[in-house]
Amino acid sequence: MDWRLVLSVMKRESRFHPKALSYRGAFGLMQIMPTTQDELAGKLGLEEAESPYNNIKAGIYHLRSLYRVFGGADHQNRIRLTLAAYNAGLSRILDARDIARFLGDDPNDWKAVKAALPLLSKRHYTLHEKVWEGGKPRAGFFRDWIQTQNYVESIISYYDEYQLALR
Repeated sequence: MDWRLVLSVMKRESRFHPKALSYRGAFGLMQIMPTTQDELAGKLGLEEAESPYNNIKAGIYHLRSLYRVFGGADHQNRIRLTLAAYNAGLSRILDARDIARFLGDDPNDWKAVKAALPLLSKRHYTLHEKVWEGGKPRAGFFRDWIQTQNYVESIISYYDEYQLALR
C-alpha cells in the first residue's frame, strides 16, 4: 500500500490520535472495529492490534486484503472501492456492486457503486426483490451511504494532497 494512502486513512479515521475511540468501538490510528482487530491479530500472529505499531500493521493488512478483492477494477477505482469497503464493510460494497450490475452499470467503477449505495436503503425494497433471491441486500439495509461517499472523497482529497507534497 502506498504509505501516503495509509497516512490519509489515519488522518480521516483518528486525526493521528493513537488512542482514538469511535462511538461504535473502533480503536486506534486506523480505527479498527474490535472483532476485526481480533481477526486481524490472529491472521498476523499478533497478541493485540491496539498498540500503534500493531494497529497500523493490521490496518494496512486489512486495506491490502480489501484491495485484492477488487482485482477487476483499474487502480483508481480499486482504491476508492477499497476505502468504501474499509468504511462500510466489504459486504455492503459487494451488495452495491450487485445493484450496479443489475442496473447495467460497471460494478468495478466507483461512480456506479457510489450511485448504487443509496439504493441499499429500505425504501428501495422493490428493487431488492429483483436483485436478490431473499428480497433484501445480503448485508441488510444501509442508511449511512452518504457518510461512506464522503469518507471516500475526503480520503482521496488527503491522498492527492500528500502525493503532491510528499514525493
